[in-house]
Amino acid sequence: MGHIEQDNGHPVQQILRFHFTDRVNVANKENWCNVTSLIRASAQGAYYRDLSLDKRIRFVHDFLLARVWYIAQIFPLTSDSMRQINTTITWFIWHGEIFRVALSTLQRERYAGGWDLVNIWVKSRALFIYSLQAQGRHERSFMGASLKSWNIHTGADNPPYLNLIPTMLGYLREYMTAVAYIRHRDNTESDTAYKKRLYTSLKELFHVHNAQQMMQITRLWPNAGWESIWRNLQVAPVSGLDKATWYKVIHDIFPTNVRLHRIKMSPTDTCKDCSCKDSIGHHLTKCVEGPTTWGWTKIIIVRILHTTTANIPDEWLVCPQISLWPPQCHRAVL
Repeated sequence: MGHIEQDNGHPVQQILRFHFTDRVNVANKENWCNVTSLIRASAQGAYYRDLSLDKRIRFVHDFLLARVWYIAQIFPLTSDSMRQINTTITWFIWHGEIFRVALSTLQRERYAGGWDLVNIWVKSRALFIYSLQAQGRHERSFMGASLKSWNIHTGADNPPYLNLIPTMLGYLREYMTAVAYIRHRDNTESDTAYKKRLYTSLKELFHVHNAQQMMQITRLWPNAGWESIWRNLQVAPVSGLDKATWYKVIHDIFPTNVRLHRIKMSPTDTCKDCSCKDSIGHHLTKCVEGPTTWGWTKIIIVRILHTTTANIPDEWLVCPQISLWPPQCHRAVL
């Protein structure tokens, strides 16, 4: 019923006289189309849940993308499906908020201004490569014969010579492109360690080919100590909700009148309760209950640091670039 023919010395599988490669390409598109539809439906069903930013990202990791990781081990992720999934995730995470940070910013590490959101394209390729290599270890399988025939069963030359493989075998071309820049696995490396190395290596390659742009907030304040700011945000002994709120404050993505007026969504840039500029700093320290709350907080910090209120700048709330000793004192202030 099924057999493997040789085309110029390379295996081409036919089942009931149908070329297997053609059917795989069709199945690839159909499965990813189905997955993107299911993800969109799941996101719509959970959209109105009362979830903070950190909880929404957790929901994306634990539930929305579960089907992606399963299918990615069978079929390579298509660029069109990736765009649709990224669009759905962005829509779900930000929940209609006017100002937001880019998806690429959320995909940064937490200590670099992001929230460790998984890079779907990179992880999907890592899972697909791992699955392909696992199948290729069986010499009698069609995949094992294919990898050995194209001489990529132990890796690929750097740089890869893609013209060696026909365009119809797109999945092998993707595999060859990736493994050419990744050190081959040895017998002492565990499955978990190898998967992590695959993801890390592919992520670095992704950033090389897609230059990571500077975040908007770092362009606005280039002289701020951003390394200590992001570290302080993550080590602060507060809840995930509080960290997510502080994250938005630091990135300056709350819809204040200053920002809304700039994009013609507010007739004025002043506060509705006073005549001052309506900024985040103004809300936190100058208006309504802000002076009382911040004044009380400063008194507590003064007692901890044995200093005066003049040495506690208001900027600590929106730009916490502080470094105190000992660590217990530092965490108490945060």
